[in-house]
Amino acid sequence: MVKQSAKMQQKIVKQNSRRKVSAKKEKNSKTERYLKVYK
Repeated sequence: MVKQSAKMQQKIVKQNSRRKVSAKKEKNSKTERYLKVYK
């Protein structure tokens, strides 16, 4: 049980970090587009 819950927690952490990374990428692409438009 303990091992399983630890594994689940790791999975959740991985998913969260991945989501953060994708959100960062999205933000970056948005700012890039913004800069391109206003150059």
